[in-house]
Amino acid sequence: MIASASIDDFRRDALPRVADALAGGVAASLPWSTSVTGILIALWLLATLPTLSVGAVRREILSASGGLPVLFAICAAAGMAWADVPTVAPARLSQMVITRANMPPGAAAVVR
Repeated sequence: MIASASIDDFRRDALPRVADALAGGVAASLPWSTSVTGILIALWLLATLPTLSVGAVRREILSASGGLPVLFAICAAAGMAWADVPTVAPARLSQMVITRANMPPGAAAVVR
């Protein structure tokens, strides 16, 4: 007898428990590893998305407690897109280099 997996064998009733375990794993991995945290968040999203219904998500976003964070995220993205700053990394990094010209007055006397 050969075991073969198919779409029919996929158990949607186990996904909420898997998503809960992955969310706990994300919380546990936060202090130690950003890579593991990112991987676990991606897996958590993959486990959570099939359990969501479009109607329930729409109702949640249209409520005040669900829509306000979405509105804040949209405003933050618009503010970052609107900002008049250089997007080139070397331009930003060159401003972070400490030289005698941008040292505080007392620190220039210590460094000779």
